[in-house]
Amino acid sequence: MAPSTRVFVSATSGDLRTVRRMVKEALLSMECHPVEQTNFPPDYRTVREMLNDKIKGCSAVIHIVGNRYGAEPDPALLPEGTLRRSYTQMEYDLARQLNKKVYVFLCPDHFPFDQCEHESIEKQQLQRAYRDQLNAAEQIRTEVADSDQLAVKVRELQVKLQELHQEVQRGKMAVAGGVAVLILVMGGLGYGIARLTGSVGSGNAQIDQAKQQIAAVQQTSEKIALSVMEVPQKTIAELQNVYDNPEKLAERMRANVRQKAEEELQAARDRKTMWEEIRELERSRDVALEKVDEVIQTIQQGLAGQPDAVFAEASRILADEGVDASLGYLSSHQQEILARVDRLEAREAEARQQKHQALQPLLLQADLQKTNLNWDAARKLFEIVAEKAPQWSRAHRELGRLLDDIAEFDAAEPHLTAALSLAESDDERVSASNELGILYLHQARYAEAEPLLQQVLQLSEKRHGPEHSEVAAALNNLAQLLKATNRLAEAEPLMRRVVDIFEKSLGADQPNVATCLNNLALLLKATNRLAEAEPLMRRALAIDEQSYGDQHPKVAIRLNNLAQFLQATNRLAEAEPLIRRALAIDEQSYGDQHPNVARDLNNLAQLLQATNRLAEAEPLLRRALAIDEQSYGDQHPNVASDLNNLAQLLQATNHLAEAEPLMRRALAIDKQSYGDQHPEVARDLNNLAQLLQATNRLAEAEPLMRRALAIDEQSYGTEHTDVARDLSNLAALLRATNRLAEAEPLARRALEIFQQSLGNQHTNTVTVRNNHAAIVLELEGR
Repeated sequence: MAPSTRVFVSATSGDLRTVRRMVKEALLSMECHPVEQTNFPPDYRTVREMLNDKIKGCSAVIHIVGNRYGAEPDPALLPEGTLRRSYTQMEYDLARQLNKKVYVFLCPDHFPFDQCEHESIEKQQLQRAYRDQLNAAEQIRTEVADSDQLAVKVRELQVKLQELHQEVQRGKMAVAGGVAVLILVMGGLGYGIARLTGSVGSGNAQIDQAKQQIAAVQQTSEKIALSVMEVPQKTIAELQNVYDNPEKLAERMRANVRQKAEEELQAARDRKTMWEEIRELERSRDVALEKVDEVIQTIQQGLAGQPDAVFAEASRILADEGVDASLGYLSSHQQEILARVDRLEAREAEARQQKHQALQPLLLQADLQKTNLNWDAARKLFEIVAEKAPQWSRAHRELGRLLDDIAEFDAAEPHLTAALSLAESDDERVSASNELGILYLHQARYAEAEPLLQQVLQLSEKRHGPEHSEVAAALNNLAQLLKATNRLAEAEPLMRRVVDIFEKSLGADQPNVATCLNNLALLLKATNRLAEAEPLMRRALAIDEQSYGDQHPKVAIRLNNLAQFLQATNRLAEAEPLIRRALAIDEQSYGDQHPNVARDLNNLAQLLQATNRLAEAEPLLRRALAIDEQSYGDQHPNVASDLNNLAQLLQATNHLAEAEPLMRRALAIDKQSYGDQHPEVARDLNNLAQLLQATNRLAEAEPLMRRALAIDEQSYGTEHTDVARDLSNLAALLRATNRLAEAEPLARRALEIFQQSLGNQHTNTVTVRNNHAAIVLELEGR
């Protein structure tokens, strides 16, 4: 679904806080943008205008109705003759007046409401009257027992919301036909029925009573037969609560299953027979063609030099042998059989489509589990779908994407490769290419990722135009690859274009906007534009906390990035609680063996090392290295970063012999991953050179330092802090070898860069200032 679909979520805050948050998360996972109003000024007209503007900008409204009336405008300030309506009821009224699609969820008395203060009798009566009004006006009933099944029902709206968004995009939103309202009463068995019909989010919305459902079932028996094969046996037993004659219905369904299975078996027999016949015909054709070749060869040998006689004799012999007629018969008969095969394949395609529709509820449940970070449950459901539909591109794509999310990259690749090879439409090919490209990006297989991501961008622009949200997503992925391969000047305009597209299409407070703001901020940080980067990082964090709550893994990413920025600008006391909070979120979300946890451990260890708590830092670094080696293998750039971090700590604690092989291993990995001219290679060269200098191997260290300086100047320009670091390191080595005249201008240049970028009080600036002063004093003392 395109992520520009805006859906207004209407519910009282007191008793439905949990439900409203769950609905928002479900919409976000469906790439819809949830909109709500939580604070209300006292004036009736102001509120009404404010709500009108918000709902007017949405494609649909989800209206959740409990037993609580909720807040309302001051009755004394209402215009004369105006009925009392709570703010939540007012949202429903405005949606109807604006001809919006409205999906109403009625919660029964036994629904698990949040605890809140009791309302007055008067308000309770007003809310009961409102519920009675909805009951009297609407006809559709589908019961759901609790908030989890409500989440499923919300996700089942995905098809409707997608169709709605497409209508909006085409500018064909109907306004004359009134408002379609779906009432769902929560508290029973309706979810099981939704699975049996196999028409998630569509057919159920047109059925009133149980017998009407049976009639719809009977009209589409083949689809039902396929659906029943996917439904646990207990579901049929549960039908006793709904239908007058469940045994008869169940037997009818079983009969449909048997009939369908027999049809498939016979089709398989037919297919085998036909292909054997085709192969036999092909063998006959080959024999005939061989005879033609033999005859012509004989004639040519006997009548060489007489072409007219050759052709005449060949025609006579071929006619006598009947080869021409035989070939014609074979050709026409084969075409007839191939036409039969085409018809059979069309039937099979239709059956596959029906089976895929029957599997939709499992995919919806899997998505919900994934949204709630229940990785094992989501994986099991996605695996069931892939097993039951092994030739379905989407089944493999969804499973592969989940495995990528939980860092099981080796397991993800065959599924994403299968998704691409099985794709039957342009949309499927684009989606599969994108997911496979992202996997390669995560694995640092940049040469394999780039053509896929470039192709996704080109196809998306061709299909949707330059300002579509899918184009923005493709631009973002390609920009991340360009940044990873140190093509920062190419990446930045793509990132800025992504921000512009998302802000225009989604608004300024949507999670996709947060992601692209964060990515742009990291690039600005990498190019030393720190004053521009920080407000973008803080804005991204605020958006995601508002969208997902404060315990979501996306929030952990934002916390980490901001903490790294604060550490880089010497605000260590501000950084540490953010890193520890991120670590707690990721361990709770993923378990303790996920690469995101390794990232958090590394970041926390770096901060502990910066504050001289080395004994606390070392076990964190070793744990991070073990996680990443297990997740990525031993040749991944993340492993190289872990090795470098651990080696630097070992060097700081004077374990030099243990540190050196780790540094050399990190350098080899990064050269293999990035090539010889990447900043990560420059970092490795610098670290190794520092260790060589510490062990008095100055002649080995100097060329490494000069090479690192050249790489960073080429990558970042001459005024970057990494260049200043390289200059300072080289100046220190020159000073150690008594080349003070060479060292002084390098140290002075490093000081100027740090002063300009970090200010006079930063620890890096102070250190380089002291080093430069020492060199100057030594020069003057000569």
